[in-house]
Amino acid sequence: MPLINAVFDHPKINAPAKDLNGSVGGRRYRSPVIVKRVTRVALTRTTKPTRNDHTSYPDTELWRVEWTEMRGGKANELMQSHYTEAAARKHIDGLLSMRTAGTSMDSVYTERI
Repeated sequence: MPLINAVFDHPKINAPAKDLNGSVGGRRYRSPVIVKRVTRVALTRTTKPTRNDHTSYPDTELWRVEWTEMRGGKANELMQSHYTEAAARKHIDGLLSMRTAGTSMDSVYTERI
């Protein structure tokens, strides 16, 4: 078989396309969804980088987002630094949309600026 035909006979290239409802070739597939339940979100402005802030220069202003999410009944403490306030606030908006049902924004979110 010539090389050019081998490309067109590749199973992934010739696989049936998915439609918008997630069906492939008449079968419906559901992708797994991980539901996060955020119980705490905090925003801190600092100039002290953590071990994970590899690219920050000394005295660079960092906007640190810290949050707690429940996965499988266990609390996970997580943290992410951002170089702009806008990026940090966009991250916080996403986290607050995943807060535990029945909790208010005021009970979950704190700022230490």
